[in-house]
Amino acid sequence: MTGSNPSPCALGLSVTVSNGYALLTVNGTGQGQSYQVWSSTNVDLPFTNWTLQISNLVGAAGDTTQTNIEMGSRSDLFLRVTESRQYGTNTVFQGINWASLASTVTPPDTMGAVGPNHFVELLNGKSVSTSGIRVTDKTGGFVAATNTVSFFSGPGTNCPTGSEMVDVRILYDSGSQRWVASGLDDLGSKQVILAVSNSDSPTNLDSGWTRYLIPVSQGGVGSDFDTLGVDANGIYLSVLHLSTTNEGHTVVAIKKPDIYLGTNTMVFLTNNNDLNLWTLQPAVSFDSVPTNGYAWFVAKGPPDSGSQYQGGPIVYRRLQWNGTNAAWADTNWLAVSTGTNYQDYYDLYGTNLTTFPNAGITAPQPSNGFVVVWNVGSQLASAVIRNGSLWSCHAVGLETNGAYAGDSSGSNVASSGIQWFRLDVSPDGSSLALGEYGRVFDSSQTDSPWWYYYPSLMVNCAGDVVVGFSASTKTNYIGAFYTWRVAGGAAFQPPVFLQAGTAEFTGQGRRWGDYSATTLDPTDDWSFWKVQEYAGGLWGTNQWATVIARIKPN
Repeated sequence: MTGSNPSPCALGLSVTVSNGYALLTVNGTGQGQSYQVWSSTNVDLPFTNWTLQISNLVGAAGDTTQTNIEMGSRSDLFLRVTESRQYGTNTVFQGINWASLASTVTPPDTMGAVGPNHFVELLNGKSVSTSGIRVTDKTGGFVAATNTVSFFSGPGTNCPTGSEMVDVRILYDSGSQRWVASGLDDLGSKQVILAVSNSDSPTNLDSGWTRYLIPVSQGGVGSDFDTLGVDANGIYLSVLHLSTTNEGHTVVAIKKPDIYLGTNTMVFLTNNNDLNLWTLQPAVSFDSVPTNGYAWFVAKGPPDSGSQYQGGPIVYRRLQWNGTNAAWADTNWLAVSTGTNYQDYYDLYGTNLTTFPNAGITAPQPSNGFVVVWNVGSQLASAVIRNGSLWSCHAVGLETNGAYAGDSSGSNVASSGIQWFRLDVSPDGSSLALGEYGRVFDSSQTDSPWWYYYPSLMVNCAGDVVVGFSASTKTNYIGAFYTWRVAGGAAFQPPVFLQAGTAEFTGQGRRWGDYSATTLDPTDDWSFWKVQEYAGGLWGTNQWATVIARIKPN
């Protein structure tokens, strides 16, 4: 017999047994709200195999609701409660578009974050653009903007020296109430610039931020695809090095709160044992972490292209602090332990292992057009730690049944979907195990299914999850979507349109950027904010625009 109380804003359960009945007490309920009670005699079963015990438990006055459940002959019973929350958009406005970037980036890497009073959108950009970073209030009202190069070359550093900043990232560090942004000086030094705000306000895009040069460049190889994470102890960056092949990564750990006080204490860890991993994702952690605690990194390994083809496994590695020094706690990357086969998918980047992908799966557009999705493929797109679990997602190739049993050619792929994971941290903090996983895909089995790609994921204080992504079909231009699942829910809801595409996209070899962004509002810890790209806008074929939305419980 068990209950759970995973989060201060989630439902709390307690159970007492007497005279053949289990008295279930649910804390944190709302009067008149509907709840479902689920039961199982085996806690390790997937939630889809749990039994719906009560379909409509109505919340009582106050914040506590009780109900009796007959035990019958059962000596062991595990219970969970879900709430009938519905998520929808109450704020939607247009973001940066092709015209405001002066046609210099086609398309951008879509990125943004929300803070106490503002939303900041940050896109790849050149020095000639009018707006690569834009600050709005939470209704979409304009506050400030400048081009991406000017923003990263402001006070605090002499770099970048080039005219283009790419692979830009931004997040709001709610634990420290600061903004953190990074970008790669692509046409100049090949170094990363880190910008941190001087307060919880991002609005002064010049002197309101301090910049730091992060010297990650290695002679003879390029720098690419920097990623950004944060926890209570530090800020974490990962940069891929490549020529025509994967040359490994540099990981940088930057101590907090030193960085916010003007002292840049950096620790560099160069990886020589990750040549089969293309993207390392440092986690954004909302959990408390001891001063000598672990920071988590996850990645997707290479596929098994043998007679029994499988998509790549999920691997992880921990970094540990000792004062201002950081070092790997694990010698090598470790595979997530699992009793289920989440690897029955096709890697969208094809069969490449150490050579940079130059072919793979493409998604459809109308008029026999296509969208390149193999450039990022099935690399992990997000990493979020919440209530002792690490959540991530990626786009995967599937057959019409939502799995893949074909060979390494990918010829059986009927569409792409979003695979998501909840990876549970062991009690001693030493390992990750697969808690849940699932897929969001078009199961209609028409001759023109939706292809879902470039996802991002976020988890709120209750454990509810929102995933945003782009999608297209043979008859639908690239649009912006989101889907959601309440904590403990059996499945994600059907995808919801944020913005329909209006024209075919043909720019940059039909490559659709590298990622999107879903973030969490720090003022309530419930509401999600999403920035996603769509094709067309007001400018027609070959152009793009972005849409920004707040997604909150009704």
